[in-house]
Amino acid sequence: MRRVFSDRLLEEKDHTEFETLINSTVTEDLNMDAKVIFAKQRILFGDFIEKEQDMKTYKEIEDLTKLSSVLEEILEDYNNENIPMNLILFSDCCEHISRLCRIVGFPRGNALLMGVGGSGRQSCTKLANFVMQYKLYTIEITKD
Repeated sequence: MRRVFSDRLLEEKDHTEFETLINSTVTEDLNMDAKVIFAKQRILFGDFIEKEQDMKTYKEIEDLTKLSSVLEEILEDYNNENIPMNLILFSDCCEHISRLCRIVGFPRGNALLMGVGGSGRQSCTKLANFVMQYKLYTIEITKD
């Protein structure tokens, strides 16, 4: 819910008001402690963490350092098979790759990635497709 609504807010006062509204609703209507419910800021899921499994299990990724190390290994494999990418796998990048894996794993899954040039949209997409063992096709637009 935070991702859907809070990401669209522009001003800090709107974010503060949103958090206050969420916390009061959880406390008053659900009789629960909002701090306990929202203790985790980052919740990620994936099925690519365990390499040895025959049937991959889609489950929560709780250890972000393990996620980072697995993606580093996958990036190294990618660089051995393709044109090398210099990609720095910081936590947000790992989250984006995890989300992209989920999206492209759906039938007819698609996403619109926005950002300034050189922010890593193509690199993350290439790596996510490599993780999912998909072949990536790109269309080049030229004058001709």
